[in-house]
Amino acid sequence: AQQVFDQLREAGIDLDDVFAVLEADGVQKFEKSWTELLDTVAARLGRTG
Repeated sequence: AQQVFDQLREAGIDLDDVFAVLEADGVQKFEKSWTELLDTVAARLGRTG
């Protein structure tokens, strides 16, 4: 695995940047989904209450 990472770096790919972008994107998508879930639950609770 280390050899593959080394080859990617040699090819000019900044893996630290790739990982940071993937992490930020993942967090953003999770937050969006979480907010949508909370909105859905709140709406359903409001209808039954």
